Amino acid sequence: APRRYLSFARRLVERPRWAIEDLVMWRRQRQSPARSWDWSPSAIDLREVCSELQVELSEPNVSTNREATGIAEWDGSPELGALLWSLVRGLRPGRVLELGVARGYSSAVILTAMHLNGSGHLWSIDLPEMSLDAATTGSLVPTSLQDRWTLTLGPSSAMLPRLVSQHGPFDLIVHDADHTPETQRREWPTLRRAPKPGGVLIMDDLSRDAFTQAHEASPSAVWVVSQTGRSGKPKKLPMGISQRGP
Repeated sequence: APRRYLSFARRLVERPRWAIEDLVMWRRQRQSPARSWDWSPSAIDLREVCSELQVELSEPNVSTNREATGIAEWDGSPELGALLWSLVRGLRPGRVLELGVARGYSSAVILTAMHLNGSGHLWSIDLPEMSLDAATTGSLVPTSLQDRWTLTLGPSSAMLPRLVSQHGPFDLIVHDADHTPETQRREWPTLRRAPKPGGVLIMDDLSRDAFTQAHEASPSAVWVVSQTGRSGKPKKLPMGISQRGP
């Protein structure tokens, strides 16, 4: 706790707007934490999702220093990595939007697949965790892949509408940022308009409220997939995937 207080004090001096957003996020997480919900009746196998999206499920072939530095809780689930790799390789998206970067493992998966495709660009938004130095953000992304990457640091409340307006619509969107139900509810109206027709939206650690909103908007194309945590045990919250209609 003392270390966190010091990190917050340093951020308050260096980046006061980020510090205010940290306080708001902390309050949201205290008042409205992500809670387990009975999503199992809606769950399907990841391979079935890929079949519906007409891509072949395959494991990512990515070269990073993640093994040397240790797999962190921010790196995303194996299921998320496999889905991102399969979608980018199979659908060959031209424009991808990512919310939440941390060390950048998911970013590296997307960018490596784009490099092999020979096309595509990734726009990422991240408000670095106070426990992580800002320089750590995206540190797993090799320099050789960064020509296809635009990383914007700051709160998604300000950055998301701007990026969608300037660079949307997108072929693929990945939401792996603040997972509180309140944030997912707030950002869903912008996110649902951001994909191109046929575009795919992935929301990690899906809340019941966000799933309900997604299902009401696209009842025939919303999938829920279970995930594996760092310990190898199932995560309490699933991954949600939706596809915008034509």
